[in-house]
Amino acid sequence: MKLNKLILLLVLFAGVKALPQEEHHQFDFWIGDWNVYKYGTDSLVGKSHVKSILNHKTIEENYSSTLYPYAGKSYNIYNSKTKKWEQFWVDNSGMRLSLNGGIVDGKMILSGCEQDTICNKIIWSALLDKTVRQEWLHSEDMGKTWRKVFDGLYKSASLEKEGVKEVLGNLEDFTNVRDFTVSTSGKEAYFTAQSPNEEISVIISVTKLNDFWVSPRILSFSGK
Repeated sequence: MKLNKLILLLVLFAGVKALPQEEHHQFDFWIGDWNVYKYGTDSLVGKSHVKSILNHKTIEENYSSTLYPYAGKSYNIYNSKTKKWEQFWVDNSGMRLSLNGGIVDGKMILSGCEQDTICNKIIWSALLDKTVRQEWLHSEDMGKTWRKVFDGLYKSASLEKEGVKEVLGNLEDFTNVRDFTVSTSGKEAYFTAQSPNEEISVIISVTKLNDFWVSPRILSFSGK
């Protein structure tokens, strides 16, 4: 009886082609909690939370500016019928974008044109230091010429927080870091560090030098 059931299952699934899964994960390098800097500078311009949703078939970004009251959201999916990635973006200014494309030379490139002449192209590059560069290009002549309107570097918020722990040095009893906040300039950060039993709490500032957090300074101290 068991053998008959096994044969039946083999017959039922003999003609079923497995769905490709690799493509659905091509954009996974963008998933994470990010501090977004103007590329090539220490200027913090935004915060981004990118996560996988809907059974890992959709990637959602929630972006907010640290400079202006600006926020936006995008949904990104791999369309197995068209073999392309698609993005739908909306923001609190009323703007929307509908883009599609895929991986080209190791970069995710999505583009789209509207209103006959207006085109947008966004390029995501996964860099060796685990950061992600995002370049947004805009064209008003159907892509004949392009103007860069945004160039941002996504740095992992958790990795930056871990970097802060390294500068605590002799304050190793206070490595329970929380409330990590980067200043608008991107050159300073503030956080609360607590002892393991949470009896002592200090607020510390650090300064960025050559991509490293240095010079910890205690701003306030409280405890039993």
